[in-house]
Amino acid sequence: MLDDLDRSLEALLNRELSGDHPRLAVVFDAPSAATAKAASAAQLRVFLYDVRENRELRSLEPRLDRRSTPPVQHAPPLLVDCSYGLTACSSDGALVEHRLLGDAFRVLSQFPVLPADVLQGRLRGADVDPVRLRGGPTGAVRRLWAASGASPRPLLRYTVTLALPPAPPEPVTLVQTHVVRTVVREAAPGLEE
Repeated sequence: MLDDLDRSLEALLNRELSGDHPRLAVVFDAPSAATAKAASAAQLRVFLYDVRENRELRSLEPRLDRRSTPPVQHAPPLLVDCSYGLTACSSDGALVEHRLLGDAFRVLSQFPVLPADVLQGRLRGADVDPVRLRGGPTGAVRRLWAASGASPRPLLRYTVTLALPPAPPEPVTLVQTHVVRTVVREAAPGLEE
């Protein structure tokens, strides 16, 4: 599913940025000293650096689908945050890189939900929660720069929350009618108040 998310983000970025950046290459790997120098055209480097359950948005309530026969109960989806770092590389210098990164920021902030027409593979028709944009590098990203040997670059941090169904739905039995019968009896003699 993560590869489908990568391809969906690539489709969105290519669709929205190709007019202003016709030679743009969207690349899914972390920057390094070698890749930054080798960039002949403008590159938007998108790298997945963290995947974890989102417990803030998690719901424990199952959802009941009464329309199906028999009715089924769906477990709440597992919400997963996929955090990406986006940075730009270009042989044309920092101004081009900053323009590209700013344009990527503009595009990603315009779409609080990934548009249906860019969804790829198993994400088509799946329940994708709103995409949240967060800024600023984290400690993990700073460590990545240090380990890669590349000079630290401006970085856009972008998190997509996916809703993954944890288990198949289970059939349930619903109570259709409940009958309560009451009988009125006369009190036995001597028990009256």
